[in-house]
Amino acid sequence: MIRWPCYAPRAMRRSVFATLACALPLVLAAPTWAATPPPSGAVLEAWKDVTSFHEDLGRIDRARDLLENEVARAPGLDALLLLSWAHLIWADYRAPSIDAKLASY
Repeated sequence: MIRWPCYAPRAMRRSVFATLACALPLVLAAPTWAATPPPSGAVLEAWKDVTSFHEDLGRIDRARDLLENEVARAPGLDALLLLSWAHLIWADYRAPSIDAKLASY
Protein backbone atom coordinates (compact mmCIF):
# COMPACT_ATOMS: atom_id res chain seq x y z
CA MET A 1 0.00 0.00 0.00
CA ILE A 2 1.36 3.44 -0.96
CA ARG A 3 1.38 6.13 1.72
CA TRP A 4 1.05 9.60 0.28
CA PRO A 5 2.81 12.61 1.84
CA CYS A 6 -0.47 13.88 3.30
CA TYR A 7 -0.47 10.81 5.55
CA ALA A 8 3.01 11.53 6.93
CA PRO A 9 3.29 11.79 10.70
CA ARG A 10 2.58 15.22 12.14
CA ALA A 11 6.11 15.64 13.57
CA MET A 12 7.65 14.94 10.17
CA ARG A 13 5.43 17.50 8.48
CA ARG A 14 6.30 20.07 11.14
CA SER A 15 10.03 19.55 10.64
CA VAL A 16 9.70 19.88 6.86
CA PHE A 17 7.73 23.13 7.21
CA ALA A 18 10.24 24.48 9.75
CA THR A 19 13.12 23.68 7.40
CA LEU A 20 11.39 25.38 4.48
CA ALA A 21 10.55 28.41 6.62
CA CYS A 22 14.22 28.78 7.61
CA ALA A 23 15.60 28.15 4.13
CA LEU A 24 13.28 30.48 2.22
CA PRO A 25 14.77 33.79 3.50
CA LEU A 26 18.28 32.51 2.76
CA VAL A 27 17.36 31.57 -0.80
CA LEU A 28 15.65 34.88 -1.43
CA ALA A 29 18.53 36.93 0.01
CA ALA A 30 21.39 35.03 -1.69
CA PRO A 31 21.13 36.62 -5.17
CA THR A 32 21.45 40.13 -3.74
CA TRP A 33 24.69 39.20 -1.97
CA ALA A 34 26.16 37.67 -5.12
CA ALA A 35 25.30 40.60 -7.37
CA THR A 36 26.80 43.39 -5.26
CA PRO A 37 29.48 45.19 -7.29
CA PRO A 38 32.73 46.45 -5.77
CA PRO A 39 32.65 50.06 -4.53
CA SER A 40 34.81 51.93 -7.10
CA GLY A 41 38.08 52.22 -8.97
CA ALA A 42 39.89 49.64 -11.05
CA VAL A 43 38.12 46.75 -9.36
CA LEU A 44 34.73 48.16 -10.36
CA GLU A 45 35.88 48.64 -13.95
CA ALA A 46 37.22 45.07 -14.04
CA TRP A 47 33.97 43.79 -12.49
CA LYS A 48 32.01 45.44 -15.30
CA ASP A 49 34.34 43.81 -17.85
CA VAL A 50 34.09 40.36 -16.24
CA THR A 51 30.31 40.43 -15.92
CA SER A 52 29.86 41.47 -19.55
CA PHE A 53 32.67 39.50 -21.21
CA HIS A 54 30.16 37.64 -23.40
CA GLU A 55 29.68 40.83 -25.43
CA ASP A 56 33.41 41.13 -26.22
CA LEU A 57 35.98 38.49 -25.26
CA GLY A 58 38.69 41.16 -25.18
CA ARG A 59 37.14 42.38 -21.93
CA ILE A 60 38.56 39.32 -20.21
CA ASP A 61 42.10 40.42 -21.07
CA ARG A 62 41.40 44.01 -19.99
CA ALA A 63 39.95 42.81 -16.69
CA ARG A 64 42.95 40.57 -16.02
CA ASP A 65 45.38 43.41 -16.72
CA LEU A 66 43.46 45.84 -14.50
CA LEU A 67 43.22 43.34 -11.66
CA GLU A 68 46.84 42.21 -11.85
CA ASN A 69 47.93 45.86 -11.61
CA GLU A 70 45.52 46.49 -8.73
CA VAL A 71 46.70 43.41 -6.81
CA ALA A 72 50.34 44.43 -7.33
CA ARG A 73 49.55 47.96 -6.11
CA ALA A 74 47.24 47.19 -3.17
CA PRO A 75 46.07 43.60 -2.72
CA GLY A 76 42.51 43.36 -1.46
CA LEU A 77 39.96 40.61 -1.13
CA ASP A 78 37.67 41.97 -3.87
CA ALA A 79 40.53 42.29 -6.34
CA LEU A 80 41.96 38.84 -5.56
CA LEU A 81 38.60 37.07 -5.87
CA LEU A 82 37.76 38.86 -9.08
CA LEU A 83 41.23 38.10 -10.47
CA SER A 84 40.72 34.39 -9.80
CA TRP A 85 37.35 34.59 -11.55
CA ALA A 86 38.95 36.37 -14.51
CA HIS A 87 41.65 33.67 -14.73
CA LEU A 88 39.00 30.94 -14.83
CA ILE A 89 37.05 32.75 -17.53
CA TRP A 90 40.24 33.36 -19.51
CA ALA A 91 41.10 29.66 -19.29
CA ASP A 92 37.66 28.68 -20.57
CA TYR A 93 37.32 31.21 -23.39
CA ARG A 94 40.72 32.64 -24.36
CA ALA A 95 43.44 30.05 -23.66
CA PRO A 96 45.25 29.18 -26.91
CA SER A 97 46.34 25.71 -25.76
CA ILE A 98 45.62 23.03 -23.19
CA ASP A 99 48.85 23.89 -21.36
CA ALA A 100 47.84 27.55 -21.05
CA LYS A 101 44.40 26.50 -19.86
CA LEU A 102 45.85 24.22 -17.19
CA ALA A 103 48.32 26.90 -16.08
CA SER A 104 45.49 29.40 -15.68
CA TYR A 105 43.44 26.98 -13.60
